[in-house]
Amino acid sequence: MKLKIQGKLLWYVLTTAITIYAVAFAFIFDIMNRSAKENAITLTEKIAEKYSTIIEQKLNSDFKVARTLGNAVTIYPELNYSVRKKIFDPVLQIAVETNPHFMSVWYTWELNSIYPDYLLPYGRTRIAYYRQGEIKGFKYDSLETSGDNVSSTYYKIKINPQEVIVDPYYGNYTNNEDDNILMTTMVVPLIIKGKYCGLSGIDIALEQLQQISEEIIDNKDYHSFMVSANDKFISFSGKQVSDQNISTYFNPEESKKIVETRDKGVTKNSFYTTKNNEKFYVTVIPVKIGNSEISWAVGIMTPVSDIMAKTKKISTIFILVSFIGIIILVYVIWLFSIRTIKPLKNTAEVINNMAKGNISNAFKLEIKSADEIAEIGLSVNELIDSLNKTADFAVEIGKGNLDFKYIPLSENDILGNSLLGMRESLQNAREEDIRRKEIDRKLNWATQGSAKFADIMRQYSDNLENLGYAVISELVKYIQANQGGIFIIVEDEKKNKYIDLLASYAFDKRKMLKKRIPFGVGLVGRVIQERETIYMTHIPNEYINITSGLGEDSPKQLLIIPLIFNEEVFGAVELASFTKIEDYQIAFVERIGEVIASTLSMVKINIRTSKLLEETKLRSEEMSSQEEEIRQNVEEMKTSQEELNIQVTHLSETLDAINSVSYIVEFDMQGRITDINDKFLELLGAERKNIIGRFQGSFSLETQNIENFNKFWERLQSGHIREYKQEIIVKGEKVTMKSFYVPLINEFGDAYKVLSIATIEK
Repeated sequence: MKLKIQGKLLWYVLTTAITIYAVAFAFIFDIMNRSAKENAITLTEKIAEKYSTIIEQKLNSDFKVARTLGNAVTIYPELNYSVRKKIFDPVLQIAVETNPHFMSVWYTWELNSIYPDYLLPYGRTRIAYYRQGEIKGFKYDSLETSGDNVSSTYYKIKINPQEVIVDPYYGNYTNNEDDNILMTTMVVPLIIKGKYCGLSGIDIALEQLQQISEEIIDNKDYHSFMVSANDKFISFSGKQVSDQNISTYFNPEESKKIVETRDKGVTKNSFYTTKNNEKFYVTVIPVKIGNSEISWAVGIMTPVSDIMAKTKKISTIFILVSFIGIIILVYVIWLFSIRTIKPLKNTAEVINNMAKGNISNAFKLEIKSADEIAEIGLSVNELIDSLNKTADFAVEIGKGNLDFKYIPLSENDILGNSLLGMRESLQNAREEDIRRKEIDRKLNWATQGSAKFADIMRQYSDNLENLGYAVISELVKYIQANQGGIFIIVEDEKKNKYIDLLASYAFDKRKMLKKRIPFGVGLVGRVIQERETIYMTHIPNEYINITSGLGEDSPKQLLIIPLIFNEEVFGAVELASFTKIEDYQIAFVERIGEVIASTLSMVKINIRTSKLLEETKLRSEEMSSQEEEIRQNVEEMKTSQEELNIQVTHLSETLDAINSVSYIVEFDMQGRITDINDKFLELLGAERKNIIGRFQGSFSLETQNIENFNKFWERLQSGHIREYKQEIIVKGEKVTMKSFYVPLINEFGDAYKVLSIATIEK
């Protein structure tokens, strides 16, 4: 009998324990496996996004420098080659010295664009400032004087001018192959008056891009790579594969995926297998570079083995601990059964039934002694009572009665406290479900409302008054307000602005009210003027009658929002309600306000367009004989406007570039300073108000002779460019400043102001 009971104890307890361990292990392993994979994938994608953003910003920033340098030399086509060289050679030097990763900055000019007597369609000259280690300097050379190299990248850009980033290549400026570095070139065509004149370009060392991945990725489990447009690696963390084809590392199918991702411009997330049968999760993101049609791509790789390594390690520890626990449990059960089998036979039977879930009061023990066995019996009976109470509590929870009263046996009642915790969790889950449903309700409400009002906007987009009434009536109903109105800004023939009530709605009826509010008066005027929403509660009975644009009722809640589209205010919507207008309803009305403003803008444009079309039609009938002449004038004006817009854009970019690297001063024709750029003020350490009005040469350490001053300015007034050197004090040190004074000529051929562009000689 002893062995039989002992066997049962071992069988039941061990079977239960092993089952629980197995289920727990499977559940935990599955969760850890999925969590590790999801976390690794999410982190891989985030690192890839950060990596691609930094690379794209870096390359586009460099391309902007190339573009700015190109625009700078084309904005003054009247400057001859020697003057242009004097002005922009220092700019090349500054660009290289202030950008450590620039290997060279250069211009190349078609000879026929700088020498009027040169009539051949080929031949060019190149001006470059370069660096190679500690070596720096200018390089001037002539190229292709015997004819164009039709297979070169330069010739392809010449016949089809566009911005281009060249495929990475190895090169140097020392003519020593040991000094070769991986670099690329960004080029921008120079177009002057519609004619191709050459290129501006920057040679960039790609080592900086290879270092970026090491700065971003501080986890050795991740690898980064960058692929150029010619399907070659630019960099690959931890591998020497630069300038090798991606097919040397990835299988053909994987290589094809990377190329398609780069060319289609769409991010790709997938599992890849290398030629060494290593499995990785890879995120590939295309990198768009400037206005070039060429794209690169970057990728972040996470080894699948690394994703699962932590999970496998924890699983091994869990199995080992479980095995040790089972061994300890077997020993404890065996020892317990030997020492207590006889006095606890009846108790064991009861416990055996309880282990099977039978906790009926009929199994309570009869207590006849007063020793330790009796205490055990009493404890068993109390356990049956507590389990029955706990079971009743669990049944009530199962029925959904989460308010059922239950008191645990003590602070250490694990089962009772666990059930209370479960009830609390269920209560929290129920409350969370209620909150989620409320959020879904509000979201669905806003979504349906947006669709409803979008349909109204389309349906009534041809009539302003019908649109106003349809919108305000539906808006009052949708947010369950009591009344509302739409106000729009109008101008009379004298260009005076007023606020008119376009449409109003109250108590399920259309109100045919006419109301005009002076601009900026009342709450509606205030909202339109300040462009801010007003929401008022607990309004006095007479207040709305005095300041509101609505009628004679006195609701307690008032909402007024401005109608704004493209930074322009078109009017306001006013809603009044006897009940509170919720925050999500206010947010919805503000979003609808943008749509209303957009539609009002479109309707006004349509009305204006219709009116103009009608006027045009009348004029066309009256002036049919002059139709061809008018059409030609319009085309000429359009062409002139487009050319003017291009010139304005180029001028703005050039001025920005010159302002960033030069010291610029504007003078009137008497030699007084009228403006000075921030870079010059920073150099002088002075304020603008103390500089404006001073005469040219006032910064120089030498006292200028009035006769020389007058001769200098007489030459400028006659339209001649002058060069001027002066020594000034900057931060306690004497420096030499070289300036070019360029007179600006108006349409009558007269100089109306002088522009000074200066650099500091080193």
